[in-house]
Amino acid sequence: MRRAVMVICDGLRSDMVSPQLTPNLCRLRSQATVFKAHRGVFPSTT
Repeated sequence: MRRAVMVICDGLRSDMVSPQLTPNLCRLRSQATVFKAHRGVFPSTT
């Protein structure tokens, strides 16, 4: 059985993801399928 893991980072701007700032997240992204054309349904308030 194949499994999927979905990682959602609410409020994380794409310009804040870099090998210097988030090396583990970048390593995960390099080995994963990435959907870049997503859109949030509701505005986030934190």
